[in-house]
Amino acid sequence: MRIIARMAIHLLILSGFYLFGLGLQLWLSIPFPGSLIGMLLLLVCLISGVIPERFVDLGASYLLKHLSLLFVPIIAGVVVFPILFTRQGLILILITMFSTMMIIIVSGLVSQSFARKQERKS
Repeated sequence: MRIIARMAIHLLILSGFYLFGLGLQLWLSIPFPGSLIGMLLLLVCLISGVIPERFVDLGASYLLKHLSLLFVPIIAGVVVFPILFTRQGLILILITMFSTMMIIIVSGLVSQSFARKQERKS
């Protein structure tokens, strides 16, 4: 029961950042998705130490474990709008491949940086 309560609190914190990012985007009319603004604010808070990682780790792990379910609406949208892929399919495939490679490279560099920091500490 204690783990469920902790996970709920973590998910509330993550949802709070999401909603705050949406509100900030609407209030300031920023041409950037509010969800990304919220996640960038969360990143800044985690890096600066304002919010310790232990405040969101369980909720984030739960969301990552069920990430494939979160993509179901996107897949349904692709099925509903196949015309987008028939007209510009090759361009979309190239963009997807490029962005995936960039994510892999950046994730690898960041994880190596964190690993080096951990090695220096120990």
